[in-house]
Amino acid sequence: MIPDFQKIMLPALQFLGDENEKNVADIRAHIASAFQVTEEEQRQKTPSGKQNLFYNRVAWSVAYA
Repeated sequence: MIPDFQKIMLPALQFLGDENEKNVADIRAHIASAFQVTEEEQRQKTPSGKQNLFYNRVAWSVAYA
């Protein structure tokens, strides 16, 4: 199950907390591992079908963290 962006915030902040530069793929991989998000879930689309739901939620969590 893909967590909502609010649940992703704390693990994302902890991952980013060492102040070393990270790219978005690293953040996504960390969050996917932390929440055991499967490859299939990562390919799931938003209701509009334009974006991956998981990528969208990770992006929102980082933007609002």
